Amino acid sequence: MNSFRKTVGVLAALFVALGMVLPAAISIRDDGAAQAEPSDFALVYFDGDWNLPAIVGLVTEPFADYGSFGLVKATPSQLDFMKGLGISASFLTDRTTIGLTSGSFDTRDGEPQIPGALRISDYGPSGGLYIVQLVGPVKAEWVEEMVALGASVHNYLPNCAYVVRMNQGVRSAVSALDFVQWVGIYQPAYKLNPGLADGKFNVVMWNGPTISDTLNGLGARATILDSSYDESTDQCEAFISTDVAGIESIACLPDVLWVGQYDEPALADETSSEIVGGIWTANTPYGAAGNYANLMGWNGTGVTVAVADTGLSAGTTPNAGHQDFINRVVGGKDYTGTNWRDGHGHGTHCAGIIAACGWNGTGVKYGATQYYCGAGVAPSANLYGQKIFTDAGSGTGIPTTTATWGYFFQHAYDAGAYVHSNSWGENPGDGAYEQNSIEYDNRVRDCAANTTGQQPLIITVAAGNAGSTQNTVGDPGSAKSVITVAASENYHTDGATYGDLYDTLPADANDINQIISFSSRGWEDDRRIKPDVAAPGTAIVSTHSAYLGNGSAPNLYGFYTSDHRYEWCSGTSQANPHVAGSCAVLTQWYTTTFGQRPMPAMVKALLINTAIDMGTADIPNRDEGWGRVYLPNIVNAPVPVIRKDNPQLLSTGNTYFLNVSYQDAATPMKITLAYTDPAGVVNGNPALVNNLNLRVTAPGGGIWYGNGFQNGMGVVGRNASNSNFAVYWDTNSDNFDERNNVECVYIPTGSLLAGTYSIEVIAQNVPTDAVSGGAVDQDFALTVYNANEVLPQSWTPWINISVVAGWNLVSVPYNGPTAMPGALQDMVNGGAGLVVWNRVQAYNTSTPSNIWKQYNTGWAAALNDLAAVDNKMGVWINVVTVGDGLLCLGGSGYTNSTSTPISLTVGWNLIGFPSDDAAYTVATFKADCGGLVTIVEGFNAVATYRTSALLDTDYMTAGHAYWVYASSATTWTKPW
Repeated sequence: MNSFRKTVGVLAALFVALGMVLPAAISIRDDGAAQAEPSDFALVYFDGDWNLPAIVGLVTEPFADYGSFGLVKATPSQLDFMKGLGISASFLTDRTTIGLTSGSFDTRDGEPQIPGALRISDYGPSGGLYIVQLVGPVKAEWVEEMVALGASVHNYLPNCAYVVRMNQGVRSAVSALDFVQWVGIYQPAYKLNPGLADGKFNVVMWNGPTISDTLNGLGARATILDSSYDESTDQCEAFISTDVAGIESIACLPDVLWVGQYDEPALADETSSEIVGGIWTANTPYGAAGNYANLMGWNGTGVTVAVADTGLSAGTTPNAGHQDFINRVVGGKDYTGTNWRDGHGHGTHCAGIIAACGWNGTGVKYGATQYYCGAGVAPSANLYGQKIFTDAGSGTGIPTTTATWGYFFQHAYDAGAYVHSNSWGENPGDGAYEQNSIEYDNRVRDCAANTTGQQPLIITVAAGNAGSTQNTVGDPGSAKSVITVAASENYHTDGATYGDLYDTLPADANDINQIISFSSRGWEDDRRIKPDVAAPGTAIVSTHSAYLGNGSAPNLYGFYTSDHRYEWCSGTSQANPHVAGSCAVLTQWYTTTFGQRPMPAMVKALLINTAIDMGTADIPNRDEGWGRVYLPNIVNAPVPVIRKDNPQLLSTGNTYFLNVSYQDAATPMKITLAYTDPAGVVNGNPALVNNLNLRVTAPGGGIWYGNGFQNGMGVVGRNASNSNFAVYWDTNSDNFDERNNVECVYIPTGSLLAGTYSIEVIAQNVPTDAVSGGAVDQDFALTVYNANEVLPQSWTPWINISVVAGWNLVSVPYNGPTAMPGALQDMVNGGAGLVVWNRVQAYNTSTPSNIWKQYNTGWAAALNDLAAVDNKMGVWINVVTVGDGLLCLGGSGYTNSTSTPISLTVGWNLIGFPSDDAAYTVATFKADCGGLVTIVEGFNAVATYRTSALLDTDYMTAGHAYWVYASSATTWTKPW
């Protein structure tokens, strides 16, 4: 029977051919000349009217299907030809590169030149650590296949590679897999960063059968200061002290995964509160007390902020000895061997910027103004002090291993913290992604290792005070998923009148749109955008530690002379708590407004999306990142804002779709994607692991790509003069950013078009599971400023039809002809449940010259001859995004009792089932057709042609369609 349907050309499984009908003016090129050209792997993006089977004749070899795109082997001429058809395609120019901090190399050339002392020629039969590079974006089943062969897969390395433990036999089997590009020994040289010096190091090791020998070897070569085992990664870690010769010898130990140098960290009224919280004026505050967000009712109530610093004032609850903290200090923890009181002053000053409440505390105003001293950004938030610096400012309490970091963050979580403020870091920074950055990236995802599930944490970090030289952001500010804060100027032109401002001159606090010179600059070593945002960090008046008393010393930059319960200080240390306080305000607002706490990625996306471009340089830039934080644009936005917090989990090849239209023609439409990327490794460059990309298609067809900016706004397509994008982030020359886990598209007012913008979040490569349990996938947050969501046309709900990826056989619930594409649009309003299709095929025996009619979402209207569908028809629909697996269709077609006649011709007919009768069998159907129907086939996703014959006892189902074979023409009327 299947062969018969093939011969007559009506086999539904031939949708590959049927759906690939090219316009008459287009012909497939002759590949004869192309065969002389070399082929290489390329990605082909399916923008609605193409899929991998459809381009089989256009490439040398189709290799892997990811859904939204395909991996193929093709020649340059073939790619050019496809581009001429409107198909987006590009070679993966960096797919054979292994990116290491010690230097990258191309696996097509084999191993790089390595010093003999840091090179292994081979392992014994028991094997060791190897690098296995795959041919393209990682498919989860590829990793599963390697594991099934006996490989132990460890950390991801760019690009498309893993560190893998295996013996010689497994290595041979893995090397033979068609999706493996290269296998090579994981050389000791790869494990080290350049520029090592005698000192302290973090060493991470695989917990394999020879780990005891490795630990013994480690102890013979270094002083082990601390060690731990991380069950979640099955890795051991040691914090050691040794010289360069010792560390090179340690790198040769067989279980060592990487070694990282440990750099000693350092510590890095208020008008400034209103600069970030709104609405600031030079002389008069807005309202009676508090910033604009506070006056709107958003003051951090119910949110606890942990402050990792020098302690907190008197180190007692509930006030820590300061009126401005009354009843809001929930506790503290010391890690320096004393107690959590603040004998330095830095921690209390930062805590005051976050949450001091001057008007309900001391009531002291600054000078002759109406600004209160001690006016924190979130004056009702709770505080938890974590003392990691001594009274002398030494960071002896900073954790050094994964285990001690685990205890540290667990304490904050147990105290109820959802925001974590860190005004310290490596200083001077070097832009390197180091061990503390790894720990912080892990803790943004899950801060409580001893608590079941994942417990997210919003973490803010000071950029550092090593400016104005570029590439000076310090670890852990180099972490991908934290919010790294630069210092802009405050406004205190008369500050010297009220105290000793140390080295902060009036000129350093007279322009809120300037980045101060000492603020550390980006980019990172791997070209990522850092810092993320900016906030005031000069001439800040904040709370003085009660433990130190109110005498003349000690203090920071100097007392506020009118009241010694306050003092002056400047630095990114002061900028950072402004953002931590903003996160507390934002969390309270979001939780109250939407009924759930925002994920850290959503908080980061909102802060970046609404930040003020200071004009210091065009954003994004090395100085301010994406701009100065400004809360009114979040808590009381003047235009509609769409917020999607984890709307869909994405695996490699998946795409999330969102349709929007702009609201205000005088306001740019700004789209920001942010996601909590899994932690990278010290020796990997870039640090990015999972790569999600942002693409926006305008009503006129113009395409905007994430982080493609010029003059502080987005540009259509790739712009050669946009050097940041082209040189730093788009390493594959495919228009996508391959470096950052934050991507923005800002469409300027002059480019806004009426109609629907299609926003896509594309999972380009997801080699590591970001969300524990289930598939290998990545969550994300998306926010769109100045936009309304464009929802599918609203229908009265009728039916949910189960669908799978690829082709499905369905019928629709509409009595009369209903226009495409709306007739088959999923009525689920966006989010993870949305089913998306790109083409529909209908079989019509009344038009033998064009027996298949079709609708393709990406084709011009003139090429789509399937204008409408109704409940008498069966249609094949090609699903490209499964969503929740339920295609929700609706209408009012079944509110009456009309019986529907369907004419059947001799031979095969593709029909719908125009009823909700759940007890209608195939036998009844055949009888109602006068015995003239002899075969009925229904949808079967696992069958060769996705249909199989039904038994007479099987039921026919609403929403399904059927192939029926009639021996003579007849009419079937389904009684209601």
